[in-house]
Amino acid sequence: MRGPEHSEQMRRAVISKAADGKTQRQISKELEIPASSVGNIIRHFKAWHTLAPAPRSGRPRKTSLRTDRVLTRNVLNRQESALELRRELEETTGIRLSASTICRRMHAVGLHYGKKPTRLNSGKSKKI
Repeated sequence: MRGPEHSEQMRRAVISKAADGKTQRQISKELEIPASSVGNIIRHFKAWHTLAPAPRSGRPRKTSLRTDRVLTRNVLNRQESALELRRELEETTGIRLSASTICRRMHAVGLHYGKKPTRLNSGKSKKI
């Protein structure tokens, strides 16, 4: 299982100590990180000459920043469901999104749809 990446500051410290001639074990003890991490950081720097992490693979985003702004504007201007927003976005831009994608984009911006309040037990009996 992979852990979080080391910060750029930590990687920079590893490379500078390695350039000073310290061993991987010494660097590991001084910076309190695993020796394998020190070796990986040094190997990556020697191969690519950069401290930046390699780009990850994955599916490209379906929405652009511009599309996200359009969605946000539509949500703020009127009360519409994700399905209605989906239809409207498909008509205007031609981009076909799922309702769950629209909800994820809105959550990323900090907007949420209101939910109907749950009924208490007394209310459930009255409904029947």
